[in-house]
Amino acid sequence: MGAKVATIEQGLLVKYDVTEEAIAKLVEEFKGTTFDTPAAYEIGRKRIATIRELRGKVEDRRKDLKADSIAFGRRVDEAARLLTNKLKEIEEPLIAARNAVDEEKARIKREAEKAELLALEAKLKADREAAEAKAKEEREAEQKRLAEERAKLEADKARQELVNAAIAEQQRLEGERIAAERAKLEADRKAAEEARAAAQKLEDDRQAELRRQQEERQAEINARETAERAAAAAPDVDKLKAFEEKVRALVLEVPVAIASEEVRSAFTWANARLLQVADTLAKFKLRGQS
Repeated sequence: MGAKVATIEQGLLVKYDVTEEAIAKLVEEFKGTTFDTPAAYEIGRKRIATIRELRGKVEDRRKDLKADSIAFGRRVDEAARLLTNKLKEIEEPLIAARNAVDEEKARIKREAEKAELLALEAKLKADREAAEAKAKEEREAEQKRLAEERAKLEADKARQELVNAAIAEQQRLEGERIAAERAKLEADRKAAEEARAAAQKLEDDRQAELRRQQEERQAEINARETAERAAAAAPDVDKLKAFEEKVRALVLEVPVAIASEEVRSAFTWANARLLQVADTLAKFKLRGQS
């Protein structure tokens, strides 16, 4: 719906998105709106929402127009009031019609729930009375049955006591026999465990001695191989030592006077690196040497 011109008092023109012509069309379109069926109820609900949305647009536009000046705001308010009142004339009957339907539905629901509750209470009462009568009958029958069973149980109890005494004596004798057998089995088990432990200790000691002998032989082999490598590498080690001495001698070959500070710094840096090389050569050892 595009912006049009709504005529208000004193011949002033104020632009609103909602016009009197649009409202007149809504009056005709929404005439006869009802809420008596689910489909009509949904249509009426949407129409109320449409009116509410249009009133919101009028209110928003009123605020925008009123922001320019207080005097113009009064004219904007008047136009908004006129348009809002016309919209309410459409909305309020619709709301009243909808509310009437909602209230009728609520009344019908309340009456149905009340009738259902009364019927349920009557059924519960009848069921409770029937259950109480049945329970009384069952209690009396149960009491009679229990009395008969109690007499039978007392006779059975006397017979069972004699049987229990005989069984207890038999169990006592059996328990003594089992205890004697268990003691013998425990003694045999302990003896077997001690024998196994002694055998295991002997085997552990033997394995430990074997490992010790193997370690000694391996140490001798390693020492012999290290000595052989040292003897074979002795000439090369001497060459490495001689090279170390040459590197240290080279450090001493520094010019007596160097005028350039940068060159002197370079000589100092190089000498430090050469000394590091010499120290590394001095620390050299053959693999396996301590």
